[in-house]
Amino acid sequence: APAMLTYSALLYGLRLASFLFVRELTVPVKKEQIKKLDTTKFPPARIPMASAIAMFYAFMATPLLYSLRNAGNLGSPLLAKLQWAGVGLSFAGLLVEAAADQHKYFLKWFYDHTPTFVGPTSGLYSLCRHPNYLGEIMFWAGIYLGGAPAFGRNVAAWTASTLGFWGIVSIMRGATKRLDEKQAEKYADQGAYRFWREDVTAPLFPFVNEKKGDEAAAAET
Repeated sequence: APAMLTYSALLYGLRLASFLFVRELTVPVKKEQIKKLDTTKFPPARIPMASAIAMFYAFMATPLLYSLRNAGNLGSPLLAKLQWAGVGLSFAGLLVEAAADQHKYFLKWFYDHTPTFVGPTSGLYSLCRHPNYLGEIMFWAGIYLGGAPAFGRNVAAWTASTLGFWGIVSIMRGATKRLDEKQAEKYADQGAYRFWREDVTAPLFPFVNEKKGDEAAAAET
């Protein structure tokens, strides 16, 4: 299981890096967005941000490290099954994210800069509005689940891994909210967008619609 978990992480990195590289080369609007985000002209000024991102990814990868350290030494068949469940979830998340990214990429490629809403609205995008972010969460949930059986009573492992997973979930939820707001501002007057938005009420997690999310938030306050 630890080896398969490692393979899923390697595939994740290769897939994401190649996808972002090709997208930046072929979708002009994405290149412009990246230029706007990169406002630092003096290379050393990027060190704090780069260091923070490196630490964040180290936290997210902690479960993988511990699964490899304790490979074959879990001492319980149940824990071994949990590791395999994590492997399955990580590969499932990888597939969901890759399929959703490719679907959206092709539409962006064909309809770049168009003021008309063209989707994607079918396939995974009929289950929730941002399945690529869902796939990202599923992948890292699989890494967490696959590594957790090897943590034992190691407080550092539990703390670092949990912080990393909580961080990526928070980032994906925030990105979902921002993209929903951006799309609503841009396409609110277009029937195709309104129909899809009304039909697909789950922003991130299928079957968890906006109204239920609002009610849960109200209950917490």
